[in-house]
Amino acid sequence: MKTRSLLSLLLFTPFAWALLEPAPPSVADSQRFRDSLLEANEVVVFEGLPHQTWQPDKLKEELKRPDVTKIEGFPFYTPALKANADELKQLLGTPASIKPYGGAKACGGYHPDYNISWTVRAITYHVQICLGCHEVLFITGKTSLKYDMADDAVKRFEALRKLYTLKRPQ
Repeated sequence: MKTRSLLSLLLFTPFAWALLEPAPPSVADSQRFRDSLLEANEVVVFEGLPHQTWQPDKLKEELKRPDVTKIEGFPFYTPALKANADELKQLLGTPASIKPYGGAKACGGYHPDYNISWTVRAITYHVQICLGCHEVLFITGKTSLKYDMADDAVKRFEALRKLYTLKRPQ
């Protein structure tokens, strides 16, 4: 009886399910991504479409455009924009730009505003950045590592974003 009550208490408290989730990846786990970025000859940026929760009508309209593609399940405008590789390498290539994932945010659901891509030794890497919740995903193949962007990195990327915001409606 006590075991069942304890189990019920654990399973139905608000934080119980968090105990069942795996621990977030460490910053060191992203080393392979950061090393490959620093090695890349070309880096490109894809601009994301409007937010699925906050701008559903605009998103629906934009999805009809012929210049939209999906990357890792999220829509982005094409063609990709050639990036200032040095600035993005400096920004995302350092471990100080990210911190361990702090958990889900109350932002209307993850939505990448930008996808940064590069290819090294026939492997394509992606970093997807959400400026609403400051989450960043490092993705290649079946590997996906979720982090939060450090405050300084968010500010630095915000300063760069005007270079990569051309098609999304206001």
